[in-house]
Amino acid sequence: MMPLRISSPASLLFLYLASFTIVCADRTASATASLAGNAVASVAVNDGGAGYLRVPLITFSGGGGTGATAVAVVENGAVKSIAVTSGGSGYTNAPAVAVAAPASFLEDGLVLFYPFNGNLLDATSSGNNGTSTQPIYVDDRFSRAKSAFFLTGAGNYVQALDHLPESESITVSFWMTLDHWGDFQAVFFEGDDGPGHDLVGVFYGGFHFGTKLDNELFQPNWFPPVNTWVHYVCVADAITHQKELWINGQKVKSAVFTAGANAGYHAQFNLGRRPGGYNDWYLRAAIDDVRVYNRGLSAAEVAAMYVTESGRPEGVTIDVDAVRVTMNVVPGNRYQLEASSDLLIWLPVGDAFLADSATVSQTFSVTPGTRYWRLVPLP
Repeated sequence: MMPLRISSPASLLFLYLASFTIVCADRTASATASLAGNAVASVAVNDGGAGYLRVPLITFSGGGGTGATAVAVVENGAVKSIAVTSGGSGYTNAPAVAVAAPASFLEDGLVLFYPFNGNLLDATSSGNNGTSTQPIYVDDRFSRAKSAFFLTGAGNYVQALDHLPESESITVSFWMTLDHWGDFQAVFFEGDDGPGHDLVGVFYGGFHFGTKLDNELFQPNWFPPVNTWVHYVCVADAITHQKELWINGQKVKSAVFTAGANAGYHAQFNLGRRPGGYNDWYLRAAIDDVRVYNRGLSAAEVAAMYVTESGRPEGVTIDVDAVRVTMNVVPGNRYQLEASSDLLIWLPVGDAFLADSATVSQTFSVTPGTRYWRLVPLP
């Protein structure tokens, strides 16, 4: 069998059997500050880390001074450089530089999450659980029983206990298989009975994504294939000033956005209808993994979410009996190979090893049920 060769930084995660992908295992970056006089003049990156999908916060401590600030530049999941934006004053020694750890993009800013595991519980600390007069659970996109919610289009819906938090930016992500194309069908809705000023995702002549303030994003004459699971991500980002619609990891529509994604005009968050005095626009579809963030997810985060939640990336299918991996490592550093079937529980594979050269190769047998592997640097 022809071996599969991969050259990568020390942290490595890959998927095999049904499909194959590579991402970095998280590792916190490190940096060192230098002074000019009594101010911070520059910051050198010692280790760029891995797993950064967002720019991390940079803080300074010690050194006898105050007021130093800096911003990081992230490239390919690592901190590439750190630029000093204010040198501060009063420093007699170089302060310690702390680079924030990579945040889990699936949890960072998550204010509501309905995984629909046979219930309507909010999986975040917000406790904004759902209620329904007619809860119906069906198979999800992985054929797991009672792991998605079915909206009949004839009066059942999901209503949260409370409204969503006030936020200038927002991201709403969900998986859905639409039963049919009809008249107005609301996927999500948060707003009062007044006209306009609603946070809404609705099908009518295409897909409409509206926010409390600013313009509506409309993808005209577009409907998803019926009876097919599709991943939707609606982003309104007050920092990048972009409003976007993503379908299955691909951006299909964008427009300029200012702010006020979920500003004011609050009412309980709903799935499957326009609530309040209207009580209409019922949706007929199965829906799953509804996530709401109080920030705009980046393009890299949306793509990573699709890969993670779809269970497989688009691309090559590989069937192998064994995999040979060639890694670029740091001589003298220790590493441990780990394996997982779900990206949640990781178990060691073999013994930890000490790299004695810049290149290390190992061959692994394919174990049924194990879909992911990663190489973790050890202290």
